[in-house]
Amino acid sequence: MSILNKLKELAEKIFDEFYLSRGQVYAVGTIVALLVLGSGVLYSRSKPVVEVKEITEISESGSEDIQEEANEEAKKIYVHVCGAVKSADVYLCEEGDRVKDAIAKAGGARDEANLEALNLAAKLIDGQKVYVPKVGENITADVFGASLTGALINLNSATCKQLEELPGIGEVIAQRIVDYRTEHGGFKIVDELLEVEGIGSKKFEDIKDKVVVN
Repeated sequence: MSILNKLKELAEKIFDEFYLSRGQVYAVGTIVALLVLGSGVLYSRSKPVVEVKEITEISESGSEDIQEEANEEAKKIYVHVCGAVKSADVYLCEEGDRVKDAIAKAGGARDEANLEALNLAAKLIDGQKVYVPKVGENITADVFGASLTGALINLNSATCKQLEELPGIGEVIAQRIVDYRTEHGGFKIVDELLEVEGIGSKKFEDIKDKVVVN
C-alpha cells in the first residue's frame, strides 16, 4: 500500500472519530505529509559525505626532474688518458662511460693514433689508464694501459696481445676470449672465463687473480 493510500485511510478514520469536516481532515493530512517529506530530506542531508579525491599523475616535467637528479648522482671516476691523444691528462668521467668517451675528453686522438688496437666500446673503471698507441708501435701490457687497472688486465677491453701476457694463454685462446666477449656483450664476471674453450679449472686458477672485468 502506498503512502498516499495510508494517509487517505488515516484521514477517513480521523473524520469518523472526531467528527471533523472533510476539509479539516485533508488539511491535517497535508500537514502530516509535509512533516514526513521534511524528515526524509533532513535524513538524507545528515548522511556523511564521502569525498573522492583524484589521483594526480606525475607530469612529464616531474619525471624529467627525477631523471636529472638521478643523473647528477652518477658515480664519478678518474681516468688517465695518454699516448697519441691531443691533450694527455687525468680526466673526470662518469661510471658507464666508454674508452671512446675518455679519448674525446682528451681532445681526441692524433693523426698517428692506432685506434684499431683499442676496444673503444669498453667501459671505463676508476683509476684506469687509457693508452692510445701510435700506428706501428709495439704494444705490450706494460705500456698499453687501455685495458689495465694497475697490474690487472681488463677482459672486456684487452687486445689479443695483452691477453697473451697471461700465464698459459697463447694466441689461439686469446682470440677465443675476444670472440667470447664479442658474442656475449662482454664478461660480467671473471668466472665466465671457464666458458671459453681451452680454459680449464687449472688454467683459470693461474689467471683469475690477474684479470678484471668492468
